[in-house]
Amino acid sequence: MQISCKNCGKKFIIPDEKVPDVPRFGVKCPSCGNKIVVERGAAKGEVVEEEKERRIVPKQVEPEMFPPGSIVAFLYLEDEMIGDKCEEVLKGEGYEISRTGDPGEALARLMLNRYDLVLLADSEDGRELLAEVGRWPGRNRREVNVIMLGERTSTFDPATEFIMAINSYISVDDIERIGEILKESIARHREYLVPWRYVQGDEKQ
Repeated sequence: MQISCKNCGKKFIIPDEKVPDVPRFGVKCPSCGNKIVVERGAAKGEVVEEEKERRIVPKQVEPEMFPPGSIVAFLYLEDEMIGDKCEEVLKGEGYEISRTGDPGEALARLMLNRYDLVLLADSEDGRELLAEVGRWPGRNRREVNVIMLGERTSTFDPATEFIMAINSYISVDDIERIGEILKESIARHREYLVPWRYVQGDEKQ
């Protein structure tokens, strides 16, 4: 049975022999952790998924204004010291910074503004914010370098990056090397965009 998560858009398959013989059951999305309630239609065996209500309530915020031509990084990091280090590095790379430690404000900003880089804590709130990024239209999402920072795995682990649908994963164990790691992540994303922009005629042929 193929299931598509409405929270992050990921599709995954449950082997038929592991599908419960009941009309309604719950599964957890392996990508974002969203709980999906699956119903089998009596006539066609259809899969219907319940929308998950937002746990974070977005706050009222004003659109952010930056100088024309700016590249902007959005940071939601729960550790203030780590946030300061990342902000310093990104400013050195030419980014304007939008930063908050309030999840409601963070969600509202992600819903309202466009960013070139999004750096999120790998926490319950951070993963819900990542789900919001996953709702962005394809090209908009592709242009944004999405980075998670946490304890889940090693830095740049490809399996984790694939499962979470992010561009880079950074381990907190490597925080002392955060400068070189963020620079590498930025370089990786620029390289990733080259073929897309070439196909779309954005690069000189």
